[in-house]
Amino acid sequence: MANVPLIMFLFFIAITLGITYWASKRSSGSSAYFAASRQIKGWQNGIAVAGDYMSAPLSSGSPASRLPGL
Repeated sequence: MANVPLIMFLFFIAITLGITYWASKRSSGSSAYFAASRQIKGWQNGIAVAGDYMSAPLSSGSPASRLPGL
């Protein structure tokens, strides 16, 4: 039972490496990676940018600094 966390960790690493290998075979070059083959629509990019703006304050702890008594 003491080896269960280690086995789970190694399983997670193996799955991650497998997905990375599979994705690398589907890639057709750096332009497909960096620009998503120019297939990202405006609304998809807007959701991504909104997520960036919302996650930055949350991860820095700014909501907690606005709690009463802190």
